[in-house]
Amino acid sequence: MDICIILTDIIKFFILYVLSNYLVKQHKRRINSMKKAVAVILLFCILYIHGFGVFAKSEVYSGELDYAGSFSGDFAVVGKYEGKFKYGYIDKSGKLVIDMKFDYCEDFSENLAKVGIGEDLSSMKYGYIKTNGSYLIKPQFDIAYAMHKGYALVGLKKGKDYKYGLVSNKGKIVVEPKYDYIDVGDYLLDKGYAITSLNSQYGLVNLKTGKIIEPKYKSIALMSNYIRISSMVDGKEKYGFILFNGKVIEPAFDWIHHFGSIAKVIGMVEIDGKFGLMGADGKYVLEPKYDEIREFNDGITHVKLGDKYGYVDSDGSFLTDIEFEDISAFSKGISYVKKNGKWGLLNIDGTYKAEPIYDSISLVNGQIEAVLNGEKKLLNLDGSSKFDNDYVYMYPFVSIEGASKVMKDGKEVIIDAEGKPIFKKDFDKIWDFVDGVARIELKGKVGYLTIDDKYLVEPIYDSAYKDEATSCYNTKDNELWGLVLTDGTVIKPMSDAPIHFYGDYGIIRVGQKKTYIDKKGKRLTNEVFDDCYPFSDGFGRVTINGKTNYLNTAGKLMNRNFDFGQDFKEGFACVYDSGRYRFIDKNGNFAFGETAKFLSAKSFSNGLAAIYADNGKWGYIDTKGKIVIQPQFEGAFNFDEKLAPVIKSGKIGFIDKTGKFVIQPVYESATEFEN
Repeated sequence: MDICIILTDIIKFFILYVLSNYLVKQHKRRINSMKKAVAVILLFCILYIHGFGVFAKSEVYSGELDYAGSFSGDFAVVGKYEGKFKYGYIDKSGKLVIDMKFDYCEDFSENLAKVGIGEDLSSMKYGYIKTNGSYLIKPQFDIAYAMHKGYALVGLKKGKDYKYGLVSNKGKIVVEPKYDYIDVGDYLLDKGYAITSLNSQYGLVNLKTGKIIEPKYKSIALMSNYIRISSMVDGKEKYGFILFNGKVIEPAFDWIHHFGSIAKVIGMVEIDGKFGLMGADGKYVLEPKYDEIREFNDGITHVKLGDKYGYVDSDGSFLTDIEFEDISAFSKGISYVKKNGKWGLLNIDGTYKAEPIYDSISLVNGQIEAVLNGEKKLLNLDGSSKFDNDYVYMYPFVSIEGASKVMKDGKEVIIDAEGKPIFKKDFDKIWDFVDGVARIELKGKVGYLTIDDKYLVEPIYDSAYKDEATSCYNTKDNELWGLVLTDGTVIKPMSDAPIHFYGDYGIIRVGQKKTYIDKKGKRLTNEVFDDCYPFSDGFGRVTINGKTNYLNTAGKLMNRNFDFGQDFKEGFACVYDSGRYRFIDKNGNFAFGETAKFLSAKSFSNGLAAIYADNGKWGYIDTKGKIVIQPQFEGAFNFDEKLAPVIKSGKIGFIDKTGKFVIQPVYESATEFEN
């Protein structure tokens, strides 16, 4: 609402109020309240007319529209067809804010919109309007693009082609439309430049200063800290610079290698196979006379002249003479250098951390490893020796931080960062610690040492290794195997094969037979068996002459053997006897009576056991021998948790303990549930 209009209406209201007051006085028969009523009515009318009422005259467009575009920001393009389309804009309240007087309209971008005036597309001229509908640039261009980052590409038709220019959001024609094309990509605009093209030559516009370099270059590329240009010189493409300060270095280089991270150096230039460095001020940091210049690292580069190397700072000052036969880039302020065939370490300030006198040298774990005249040395970071001359350095002992393995008098010694021995004894061999334990060898015998310098396994055995499955240590002496349990209990060598413990009992081999021992190494029985299996539910299953029997924890066998048997589970074992599967109790007696004989059966699991009945189907019995799920399945498996997989009509599903399908049999394969 224009403030001038509001003020005018207030004045009108005041005049009308005075006039009404006069008329009321002339007609005294009217009550005094009439005057107030007239004033209120007049005020309402004025406010209604100018937008303070619920609806304002002409503010919400009430006519029909033949075109309505989507809102872009606060405005939408609308159009009316009256022999031809005319377009304008409405705001989000529906008010027609810019009259429908244009032959072409686009959405607002950066508070400016492209509009066109013309009888048809071939005669259309384009310009730009502001949000109040006034022209920023009157329609005069044959082609125009939306404003982007303060600029828009415009063009005039010249014959069959267009010539392009640039306009700004200030209404200024920044570049006259005379070029074949103008590149105004985001990266260029962000840097304040546009690249022009004419007859396959390229020029540059500095949008900040308005300076224009007319197209004359073969190529122009905007880099992070300069603009690279190229021209054909004597039939060869040469490269040059346009600096951001406006200075132009005309193309004269065979190539420019971009250096984007060094403030004082913008690139490495190449002329006739020689290299130099160009500074940000357009002057040489290094003249192009070197055979090699590498990328900067930690603000330092190295150069090569002939067959020697040296280091140069980013301002062109030399840290060292060009005197090294080989060098490396700096890493954490240190580089490797080779001089007169020997290696050393150089600090980034040009001083030596270790003089180049060593056959080889390396920086590992905060210390220096070197070889001098064929002998390994360990040095502190200041280049001094890390330990006594009696020690011969081997390599870092990585399982203890800062430690090293050295050799002294034929023994392996582990020393700390100060060069002092960590363990009381020196060993023939010591391996790295794993989970706080290291394998050791002493006087030809093997053992294990804890990191707190205690023997976990005394070094008295011919051989030893850790059983990863049980975390016990198998030991061997005089061809017999023993065991050191996790609690430190030592079972002396007594077995002809490695001993394996399962719970409280282990299995040893005596000749070609087997038997059981407890955790003290005592045999449960003097008898030996063809085979032994781990204890289950208080019994160890054994094989005697092809038959199965069971040994209890007191070392006593059952009174009879069975043709075959499974482990005890939930108080019973499934055995095969006289052509049938039956269940026995822990006394060795047949359970559930003489009728509980099956074609096949499986061990109990979660209170039920699968049985294969005479009808050729599988069902389940409980621990009282009662059939609780009638034989009806083609296959049956153990209950795990509350469900068991069964086969019905060739498909697998899952039943609960009542025999009801919880998961229908639709699967080709399945496993028992777990967790």
